[in-house]
Amino acid sequence: MDISKTLIDRQRIATITLTVSLTLLLAFFLVLASVKATIFFSSYLPEQQEVVDYLLQKGELSGAYTDAERAHLDDVQKLFQKGNALFLMILGIGLIFISLNHARFRESTLFWTVVLSNGIAIVLLSLFALGAVRFFFTEAFTQFHEFFFPQGNWQFPADSLLIQTFPLEFFLRMSIKIGLGILAGGILFILIPLYLRHGHQSRNT
Repeated sequence: MDISKTLIDRQRIATITLTVSLTLLLAFFLVLASVKATIFFSSYLPEQQEVVDYLLQKGELSGAYTDAERAHLDDVQKLFQKGNALFLMILGIGLIFISLNHARFRESTLFWTVVLSNGIAIVLLSLFALGAVRFFFTEAFTQFHEFFFPQGNWQFPADSLLIQTFPLEFFLRMSIKIGLGILAGGILFILIPLYLRHGHQSRNT
């Protein structure tokens, strides 16, 4: 009896660990996917498109950017590369994770409950962030750059070519799009468990 209970407890702990790990992967994947989708599907002015292509390693810079501006763009390009590598790594780990444990997750009420809870949390956080960005975007923008570019080469005069090409309003619009993408993903995390739960209940009636 004690051995049986111990095995059940271990299986439950393993399921909880796998569930939490997978939902965290899904959350990170959702954020990175929203960033990539926003960058890919957004429309740009010709001078902006040239820089975006450069950051995505699809073209070269031909604008009259200063050495300092080019150095910052090189840093941004490296950040894009790291983000893309992280995205592919999470995608690969997630696919392997699901393929090895799909049977366990498919019938696990706990797993879909955690996914549902994760979806609700993502929706609430996204709504909060989208509301707050209107009032605290400048502060968040500054903290973002100080964290990812601690060398401090991201600040330029207002009349510089880089700032003229990408004014603060551009990043505000992109941030809102990313937030909406994350919000949509969170809603999907809610709808899928509800749909599966409804289907399961329908089969049992």
